[in-house]
Amino acid sequence: MGGMVDTAAFYTLLCGALLFVTLVVKLKKATNPRQNGGVNLPPGPWGLPVIGSIHCLLGSLPHHVTMRNLALRYGPVMLLRLGHVQTLVLSSPEAAREAMKTHDVAFATRAVTPTASILTYGARDIVFAPFGKHLRELRKLCTLELLSPKRRDGGLGITLTKEIVSAVLFDLFAAGSETTPTTIIWAMSELMRNPHVMERAQSEIRQVLHGKSKVSEADIEDQLHYLHLVIRETLRLHPPVPFVIPRLCSEPNSKIMGYDIPLGTTVLVNVSAIGRDKKIWKDADEFRPERFKDDIVDFSGTDFRFIPGGAGRRMCPGLTFGVSNIEIVLASLLYHFDWKLPSETGECELDMSEIQGVTARRRTDLLLKATHVYA
Repeated sequence: MGGMVDTAAFYTLLCGALLFVTLVVKLKKATNPRQNGGVNLPPGPWGLPVIGSIHCLLGSLPHHVTMRNLALRYGPVMLLRLGHVQTLVLSSPEAAREAMKTHDVAFATRAVTPTASILTYGARDIVFAPFGKHLRELRKLCTLELLSPKRRDGGLGITLTKEIVSAVLFDLFAAGSETTPTTIIWAMSELMRNPHVMERAQSEIRQVLHGKSKVSEADIEDQLHYLHLVIRETLRLHPPVPFVIPRLCSEPNSKIMGYDIPLGTTVLVNVSAIGRDKKIWKDADEFRPERFKDDIVDFSGTDFRFIPGGAGRRMCPGLTFGVSNIEIVLASLLYHFDWKLPSETGECELDMSEIQGVTARRRTDLLLKATHVYA
């Protein structure tokens, strides 16, 4: 009798195990976007019910670092499901070029969240406006009349309502209040870790200004070549916005690097991953401004190895203006003061870890001791 009970229990457990395995396989197929016959979807981690691949982003690392690590496993074109949203993550210059240049019309639309829609009065700003005449006129307004040093008056093809003006002002203040100070803080952090770079930058600035009491744009225009290299290297290692603002696949039958991209897919370009790609940059994790001396890479968005402001039709219209502000602030800090860590214990004590937020900021505050040099 005991043997019959043991046999029945064995077969019950066996059937239960087979049923469990069958359910797991079916759930995996149901939640895996790549299980779609005849469609060549990009690789990526398989998702769980409801949450999709969100579990892959859990942990203390910022999301752009986690995405960079996932790209090492799944490749530079990676498809994830974040909740109910299919998300394409691009982590190479070639993939970024296809999305922002080769097929830029198909990926020129922004992914607008409900929160963004409220803050921008229904996407009437520059960042989230649908691609079309309205966006072109707003970019013209900013580039020619607000952010250009040589402002030009000209008529607009749209009527500027109170909502549009408020939305554009929100863009300007939101972008400038986060990205510029974040970049300056990272630049000072790297200069403290690399004293020889700081000494060279200070020497250049002090030779150009010849003991003047203050730093002005006219005095430093097109003269601080090494400081420009420092800013570029800072933006390569620490882009303030590590992902290009999300785009949306708005055309059917779109492709990236030979993969089929479903209509409505959110597209992220991991600028941080491209900037630290060891296949592209020699000593990718080291701060070496000299790398840009012979490698002509600028902020125009034409070289997709270096796109801190994006590229193509949705490139940041205020990038040049922002870099000019960074330049004059850094020049002032390095001209008027000598800097050191309060503890005087050396460069190894400086924590360079990042924290997730609107921008990729330092996890800890940067505390430095300044010695006044020029009044």
